[in-house]
Amino acid sequence: MAGATEQIVYSVITQDGGGWRTHGQSGEMQAAIDAADKLLGTRRFQRVRVNKQFSDPENGRTVTATILDKGQSGRREIPVAVWVAIAVLAGIASFAATYFLTHGAA
Repeated sequence: MAGATEQIVYSVITQDGGGWRTHGQSGEMQAAIDAADKLLGTRRFQRVRVNKQFSDPENGRTVTATILDKGQSGRREIPVAVWVAIAVLAGIASFAATYFLTHGAA
């Protein structure tokens, strides 16, 4: 595990349809998470990640862990007002069809 004297680096990485690209690094986790959220909020990127990286001298390796992985929703949400309008129009169409089928077209 990382000791108190070892440096931990948090990398902010984005994906914009192509590959992943590093946007910056920070020594503070919250600063990196805030930067990733801000980048995702621009809607220029499909996904953002924050990776935590530190060295493990006892085993002679570098450890990288993803601590944040967020993406834009591929679906667009339809507002409730649109659903209500569709329901009202469907009701009117159903009423009209029933009326003309039972009473004739005059």
